[in-house]
Amino acid sequence: MKIQVIYKETIKPSSPTPHHLRNLSLSVFDQPFQDIYVPLLLFYPNDNNKYFEGKHSLILNKPELVILKQLLPTVLDSSQADIGCLLLVKANFFECAIARGSNNTTDHIELLDKFGVAASLFPQVDFLNSLQPALEFPQEKCTTKRFVFDASKIAALKSKAGSATMENLTRVEYLRSLEVHNGIIKSKFGFVRPYAWCQAVNIRKILVRPSVENLLGNLVTSFPVKAKESEVDHDLQSLVAKLRKGIDEFKVKYTNGVSADDECEIFKEYMNLLARNDIETYSGSSCSWCKFPFYEANFGWQQLSWLRIRSSHEFKNAIIYMDTSDGVGVEASLIFTERRHGHN
Repeated sequence: MKIQVIYKETIKPSSPTPHHLRNLSLSVFDQPFQDIYVPLLLFYPNDNNKYFEGKHSLILNKPELVILKQLLPTVLDSSQADIGCLLLVKANFFECAIARGSNNTTDHIELLDKFGVAASLFPQVDFLNSLQPALEFPQEKCTTKRFVFDASKIAALKSKAGSATMENLTRVEYLRSLEVHNGIIKSKFGFVRPYAWCQAVNIRKILVRPSVENLLGNLVTSFPVKAKESEVDHDLQSLVAKLRKGIDEFKVKYTNGVSADDECEIFKEYMNLLARNDIETYSGSSCSWCKFPFYEANFGWQQLSWLRIRSSHEFKNAIIYMDTSDGVGVEASLIFTERRHGHN
């Protein structure tokens, strides 16, 4: 499929931004995040043209990542993706449907009003400012595979595990553990490597302080669950127990607050793990978009058929989870090195 660009337009403010609004304070959790886009593709059907319905379904059931990249407003690793545009939007029209690609979509009125609250509660620290420019990590050629699990398949997998612990896991917890477990096994091939699973945590759900529940910004941190070579085994239940223990310990430790020094130490450990080549680091837990009400959003283009969120930078051992359109299944995108995918 060939994408033809018909029209481009750059929209700028009609008047300069007032001086007192040109700089927003960031919290210590926002501070280490790079200026990267989060690409979002929204697909809407043309219900008035039934002839093309089968073709539309075929595109969505077997999407080709190379084609999907062409539907985005810009090439993610191009210079345009780093020039600081607040929003990029591309409308793609087909005979059978419409696809809307966007980066950095948000309600800016609400953003300006409430964004600074988190910065007052969790102010910046000098250490994170000293990390600019951003750290560079070894790059490997990666590939992405997409898997769709409906609710019945997830239930069957849990039942097959034959454990009460497995039955009580959420959809994402189970699939996350399963993917990491399979990744550990496939990475061994005659040798054993230690691993670390970097579990993302929504600070709003950890702190007992009710005032943080609706704060805007990246109130997210992470902690690693690590296993030495002697601890690596093929037991899925042991991996689940280790992950849950790490989560419980983190909640107990930080329920009354995460200080700036705490976040610095957490961030340094995370960066060090990503930069190492002697350990398998899984960081996909930070990419769970389940339970976000994307399919309930109404842009005036009928009911959303399918959406796609992908990382703007491909890091190995990353996993992105999304709800299926019915809200009970899970779509998982696995980003591994081409060498690893070749063993599947």
